[in-house]
Amino acid sequence: MQIAFRSEELAVADWGVMEYLEAGSYVAAIVGLVALAPRAVRRILGRIARFTYPAVGECGPNILSPETSSVFEGEVVSMSALVPEGADLAVSLSGPFGVSEMGAVGPEAGWYYQSSPSPLNWRARDYMEGDGSFGPTQHFSAKAGQAELRIYFCRPGEVGVAVYERGSHVPTWTKTIHVLAAPSPGAAL
Repeated sequence: MQIAFRSEELAVADWGVMEYLEAGSYVAAIVGLVALAPRAVRRILGRIARFTYPAVGECGPNILSPETSSVFEGEVVSMSALVPEGADLAVSLSGPFGVSEMGAVGPEAGWYYQSSPSPLNWRARDYMEGDGSFGPTQHFSAKAGQAELRIYFCRPGEVGVAVYERGSHVPTWTKTIHVLAAPSPGAAL
């Protein structure tokens, strides 16, 4: 059995080493682009996609929602966000001061959050008690995906919320949550 080649096919067979290397580099570049394309798309979407702060999270009103401006002392609420793919989120809570019955600033915690089962996607830094010039402060961070935290505030006052989207070093937005004194038992809300 004899195989005949057309002249065009024969021309391919006459390629030199440089032509094969050049063709191989094009193939490698195309494969690399195809492999990196999903990562590049995620990175671009992370830069332009919007963060979502639902009005209500899994545990109650969401303190990150623009619609939530006040909560009651001891009320279980959420710190909830949907972080776009390729992005990250940081939140800083500060205040209110801990004031004892005698009027002195005290070390009482301003809030607590549930640690078991673990918060979904949130990482918390150390709680700083504060002093006479600033109230307690704590920083939280979340990566892409749903972030949910069960939290409640222990005393009335104002809690500052600073939100840093996409690794910003200055707050993307801020708000104040008014923590209202818990209603007395039997009182109408």
